[in-house]
Amino acid sequence: MNATDAALLGALVGAGVALAGSVLASLVSWQIERARQRAAKAAADVETLRRHTADAFSELFALNHAISWITWFAAYAPDAVNQQMKASFDAETHDTFPKVLAAMTMLASVNREFYSDLRQLVDDHVIRLWR
Repeated sequence: MNATDAALLGALVGAGVALAGSVLASLVSWQIERARQRAAKAAADVETLRRHTADAFSELFALNHAISWITWFAAYAPDAVNQQMKASFDAETHDTFPKVLAAMTMLASVNREFYSDLRQLVDDHVIRLWR
């Protein structure tokens, strides 16, 4: 092997190593980017779940407040439960209940399993008050 052949062989080996290093760096970079995108999507999904959960609980608490308010009066001041209070309760719950259903539907669209768990709690602790 003469000097020219050695130089050519060295150049080919160097080019191969550079190409392999470039391919490897690209693969690692691609995997890191995919992991970053998955983490960003997971964070966005959690934020969406939190937002819809907050909406659902906000409406559930409003409904719970209306129910607690009138039941307290019914238990401790029954004479205060007049037609106006009944009408106010009816209007408030009539306005709030569709908002609860809408918030729960949005929650179901984001995470069906979490919705099912929350729905069971709502059925057990809120809906039973209506029965």
